Amino acid sequence: MDPYKFAAEVRNRLQRVHDIAQDVREAVVAERTARTESVSELDRRMTERIAEVAGKSESIAVGGLVEQIYGWLFIVLGVALGTIGNIVQAVE
Repeated sequence: MDPYKFAAEVRNRLQRVHDIAQDVREAVVAERTARTESVSELDRRMTERIAEVAGKSESIAVGGLVEQIYGWLFIVLGVALGTIGNIVQAVE
């Protein structure tokens, strides 16, 4: 075998291996970029969802407190009216 042909063949094969390695490297970089973007998107969506749930929880809690305050006011009003009725009845 001719040493020049052998050297050319070795060079060609090394070039193919180098090209394959470069393609794999580019694929890995593209995959890493895609994963980073995906994680960022998931993080953004989860942050939005957490804020939404926190807002709903706060609204429910505040609404419950308002209902509780109305309930206590009606109880106080009922007791006051009952007391006034008892006083009026006792005076007569």
